[in-house]
Amino acid sequence: MSANSRCKMDQILESPDLVFRYRAVDIRELDGERLLNSERLGDNVIAVLAGLRNRTEAIRRTVAKIAGLEPGEREAALSQLLILAGLRDPATFRAASLSH
Repeated sequence: MSANSRCKMDQILESPDLVFRYRAVDIRELDGERLLNSERLGDNVIAVLAGLRNRTEAIRRTVAKIAGLEPGEREAALSQLLILAGLRDPATFRAASLSH
Protein backbone atom coordinates (compact mmCIF):
# COMPACT_ATOMS: atom_id res chain seq x y z
CA MET A 1 0.00 0.00 0.00
CA SER A 2 1.42 3.40 -0.95
CA ALA A 3 1.20 6.46 1.28
CA ASN A 4 -1.59 7.86 -0.89
CA SER A 5 -3.72 4.75 -1.34
CA ARG A 6 -7.00 4.30 0.52
CA CYS A 7 -6.96 2.40 3.78
CA LYS A 8 -9.00 -0.82 3.63
CA MET A 9 -9.63 -2.43 6.99
CA ASP A 10 -12.34 -4.63 8.33
CA GLN A 11 -14.67 -2.90 10.74
CA ILE A 12 -15.50 -5.96 12.76
CA LEU A 13 -13.50 -8.35 14.89
CA GLU A 14 -15.12 -11.72 15.47
CA SER A 15 -14.17 -14.77 17.45
CA PRO A 16 -16.29 -17.57 18.93
CA ASP A 17 -16.85 -15.59 22.16
CA LEU A 18 -16.61 -12.01 20.94
CA VAL A 19 -18.02 -9.68 18.31
CA PHE A 20 -16.58 -6.17 18.26
CA ARG A 21 -17.55 -3.51 15.72
CA TYR A 22 -15.68 -0.26 15.20
CA ARG A 23 -15.32 2.54 12.71
CA ALA A 24 -11.86 2.80 11.19
CA VAL A 25 -10.76 6.36 10.44
CA ASP A 26 -8.12 7.27 7.88
CA ILE A 27 -5.84 9.76 9.66
CA ARG A 28 -5.33 11.61 6.37
CA GLU A 29 -8.95 12.75 6.69
CA LEU A 30 -8.39 14.34 10.11
CA ASP A 31 -7.60 18.04 10.55
CA GLY A 32 -3.82 18.12 10.86
CA GLU A 33 -3.88 21.88 11.50
CA ARG A 34 -5.73 21.29 14.75
CA LEU A 35 -3.13 18.73 15.84
CA LEU A 36 -0.32 21.04 14.76
CA ASN A 37 -1.74 23.93 16.81
CA SER A 38 -2.01 21.81 19.95
CA GLU A 39 0.35 22.56 22.83
CA ARG A 40 1.05 18.82 23.12
CA LEU A 41 4.16 17.78 21.20
CA GLY A 42 2.74 14.30 20.58
CA ASP A 43 -0.17 15.89 18.71
CA ASN A 44 2.27 18.01 16.68
CA VAL A 45 4.32 14.95 15.71
CA ILE A 46 1.31 12.89 14.63
CA ALA A 47 -0.03 15.87 12.63
CA VAL A 48 2.40 14.98 9.81
CA LEU A 49 0.20 11.96 9.05
CA ALA A 50 -3.03 13.98 8.92
CA GLY A 51 -4.37 16.43 6.38
CA LEU A 52 -2.24 19.59 6.27
CA ARG A 53 -2.17 22.66 4.04
CA ASN A 54 1.63 22.81 4.12
CA ARG A 55 3.40 19.65 5.30
CA THR A 56 6.88 21.17 4.95
CA GLU A 57 6.00 24.11 7.22
CA ALA A 58 4.36 21.73 9.71
CA ILE A 59 7.57 19.70 9.92
CA ARG A 60 9.64 22.87 10.38
CA ARG A 61 7.37 24.06 13.21
CA THR A 62 7.51 20.70 14.92
CA VAL A 63 11.31 20.46 14.62
CA ALA A 64 11.61 23.95 16.14
CA LYS A 65 9.47 22.85 19.09
CA ILE A 66 11.52 19.66 19.48
CA ALA A 67 14.74 21.72 19.51
CA GLY A 68 13.71 23.26 22.83
CA LEU A 69 13.52 19.92 24.64
CA GLU A 70 16.10 18.36 26.93
CA PRO A 71 18.58 16.11 25.04
CA GLY A 72 16.95 12.73 25.87
CA GLU A 73 13.43 13.95 25.13
CA ARG A 74 14.66 15.71 21.99
CA GLU A 75 16.18 12.52 20.57
CA ALA A 76 13.02 10.49 21.25
CA ALA A 77 10.69 13.12 19.73
CA LEU A 78 12.89 13.62 16.67
CA SER A 79 13.07 9.88 16.15
CA GLN A 80 9.26 9.66 16.26
CA LEU A 81 8.94 12.55 13.81
CA LEU A 82 11.47 10.97 11.44
CA ILE A 83 9.55 7.72 11.39
CA LEU A 84 6.11 9.27 10.91
CA ALA A 85 7.16 11.90 8.38
CA GLY A 86 9.04 9.24 6.44
CA LEU A 87 5.92 7.09 6.30
CA ARG A 88 3.86 9.87 4.78
CA ASP A 89 6.28 11.62 2.45
CA PRO A 90 10.05 11.06 2.71
CA ALA A 91 10.87 13.71 0.09
CA THR A 92 8.94 16.44 1.93
CA PHE A 93 10.64 15.54 5.20
CA ARG A 94 14.10 15.75 3.58
CA ALA A 95 13.25 19.12 2.03
CA ALA A 96 11.98 20.51 5.33
CA SER A 97 15.03 19.20 7.21
CA LEU A 98 17.54 20.60 4.75
CA SER A 99 16.00 24.06 4.56
CA HIS A 100 15.72 24.52 8.34
